[in-house]
Amino acid sequence: MGRDPNLEDAVVLFNSDHDGSLGLGKGNDLNYIETNEGWMAGANGVIARYVRLYNHTNSMNLINQYTEVEVYGRLPE
Repeated sequence: MGRDPNLEDAVVLFNSDHDGSLGLGKGNDLNYIETNEGWMAGANGVIARYVRLYNHTNSMNLINQYTEVEVYGRLPE
């Protein structure tokens, strides 16, 4: 899973698009409130090579905002 650069075999870790308006499918995850420590999305053992992030505005204004994105991983055993 998650080894195709075109993401044909993509695994979605978080999707809060409750009405499917982004065209990527409806999500069941609740919106979250981020703290000053950030937010961590657990991969739950998914083996992957690529990470793709989508963002469509925020709850305060129409600006997309990524301050920092870090992805950590290790080789599967």
